[in-house]
Amino acid sequence: MIGPSSPHDGDARRIVVIDARKSTVRAAVFVRERVLARHRDDEGFPHPGAPGARELGLELVGRALHSLGGAPYDLVVLAATGIRTIGAAERSLRTSLTEHLGCEVIVANDVVAAYLGAVGPSSGVLVQAGTSE
Repeated sequence: MIGPSSPHDGDARRIVVIDARKSTVRAAVFVRERVLARHRDDEGFPHPGAPGARELGLELVGRALHSLGGAPYDLVVLAATGIRTIGAAERSLRTSLTEHLGCEVIVANDVVAAYLGAVGPSSGVLVQAGTSE
């Protein structure tokens, strides 16, 4: 376990957003609108339902967080390719990450990360095009 977050004043939460795509994993840690660090891994994230996906997903998230440094975190958002609903595989991954990291974890579709990566944690608009499965 990386450890529970330390208390922060008001909105100064440390938030990690991980954009887990088929071909790359990108991550950034934010405090308010400020980006503290960024990470990129050229190994792609597996589809959540694929054999061994949870273990590889945990490894890729661990590498990203290690690269970002500065733990503890208040929230980790894992926005991964292939997530259309929150089924058993996604719940298992979220539970494992929550237990390991000791902070709140949100698992969502990778469009969430595209928005946060482009606009940051503020109001805005994102126009995105991509491939379909």
